[in-house]
Order: sequence, then C-alpha cells, then structure tokens
Amino acid sequence: MCARDSSADQNADLLDQAYLGDLERHLGVPATAGLLTQGIEDLAARLDQLSGPASPAGEAALARAAHDIVGGAGQLGLAALTQLARELHSAADAGRGDESRRLLARMADNAPRSFDALRRWISSRR
Repeated sequence: MCARDSSADQNADLLDQAYLGDLERHLGVPATAGLLTQGIEDLAARLDQLSGPASPAGEAALARAAHDIVGGAGQLGLAALTQLARELHSAADAGRGDESRRLLARMADNAPRSFDALRRWISSRR
C-alpha cells in the first residue's frame, strides 16, 4: 500500500465522507470550503477553551460543552471527533470524572489530526 492510500484510509476514519460529499453537492465547492474553514477555526477555539484555564468547572458544565462540540464537529463532518465528544458528553453527564478526563485528552489528541484531514479534503476540492 502506498503512503497516499494509507493517508486516505486514516482520513476515512476521521471524516464523514458521505456527509461532506452531500454538503459539497448542495452548497457548491466555494461555499463548502468557506463554511468548513470557518468551522474549523470556531471549533478549534472552543476546544482550546475546553482544555485551557477557562475550562468548564464541573461535570455538568463539561457535559454541556461536549454536547456543543458534538454538534459543531458533526456539522463539519468530523466523524471521529464527533464520536469522542458524544462519549465525553455521556461520561460527564453521568459524573464519571476519570473517564471524562481521559476522553478530553483523547479529543485533544484527535482534534489536530481531524482538522488536518479536513483541510486536506478542502484543498483537494479547490
């Protein structure tokens, strides 16, 4: 398998290709690229807040923040990040602090890879 195929396989796990294709068909390439690019910036800022000094205090606040990220990541076609945010929401909502912290760390690890995959997807359309 060549490096390009390996990269495509990794992107398949990170991105919802069907959703992104539908979005592109409905909005067109320029509008989709603009929407996704702005969405990456907005979601990256939200994730920075989640793990930074202004992070939500308590499991209930973390659950609300995770719920918001589920929606934001889903709207960007970030499949893996959406799933992690769902799991974080469930853990935080149930008061499972240790699990929440582990999932938050996994999200912090996944987000840059997901954003890079989406940027590559956008670039491939231009």
